[in-house]
Amino acid sequence: QFRPGVVEKLGIDYESMKNVNPKIIYCSITGYGENGPYKFYPGHDLNYISVAGIGSLNRKSSSDDPILPGLQLADIVGGGLYSVIAILMAIIAREKTSKGQFIDMSMTDGAFSLLAMPLGQYLAGGEEWKPVIEEMTLTGGTPSYQIFKTKDDKFVAAGALEPKFHNKLYKELDLDRSKMQKDNQSIKDKLAEIFRTKNRDEWAKKLKDKDVCITPLYEIDEVPNDPQIKARNLIIEVKTGDGTVKQLGFPIKFSETNPDPPKGAAMKVGEHSKEILKDLLKYPDDKIKNLKKKNVI
Repeated sequence: QFRPGVVEKLGIDYESMKNVNPKIIYCSITGYGENGPYKFYPGHDLNYISVAGIGSLNRKSSSDDPILPGLQLADIVGGGLYSVIAILMAIIAREKTSKGQFIDMSMTDGAFSLLAMPLGQYLAGGEEWKPVIEEMTLTGGTPSYQIFKTKDDKFVAAGALEPKFHNKLYKELDLDRSKMQKDNQSIKDKLAEIFRTKNRDEWAKKLKDKDVCITPLYEIDEVPNDPQIKARNLIIEVKTGDGTVKQLGFPIKFSETNPDPPKGAAMKVGEHSKEILKDLLKYPDDKIKNLKKKNVI
């Protein structure tokens, strides 16, 4: 990962590559993009989501301090995933125009685009519509769209957003809303009280076929054992020289063109240094030995 301008010094910038292949599609992923006052600023995912506004959403309520996110959205989505989409779009465009192009992919821009609901609401309605975390539909404002602690101090995820789901949920829990206060907090408190009466897996078993959008909230070490994860082949075994290792499987399923499974693990550091230096760069053996002696390779 380089800041704008570094690849020019290395002689591998878009214009240099374009001279070799005018149809090349060249994707540059940077923190803030190829222009603007932050162009040369250093940064990482946390900086990019903070500038984009996502960082302010990582809190339970508006009165709480923001917390570190559990996933790097700017890196994974704003940079990686969006770049794949952009490259595919450029390939389609090249098929029609016979022209390659430069893709300026900013991780901050990508993260910013994920704010369609909260920022779109503010832009449309002004200060009066500024999002309040605990009042937004998907971040605390809906009583039946919450994470609840269970008797065994684990958690269930309740995603009963629409009336057809939350009405069924209330029925299964013997919760008569007509006898309750109508404010959301009272309903949330009652649901929290009910879910504390059974263990997480008991709730999951009791409600799994009731069409109420209740699932267990897994810790990372529990995920590989879930039957749905297994059924989708999302964890695979790969044979390597050091034995069989488990890896994440490919998440996209095709009807005709499923990719071949991995034939080995990632390369070890320096595994092919000798081949690269000798076969590609034509270094003599004595020079390679000298580099190895100095721990350069």
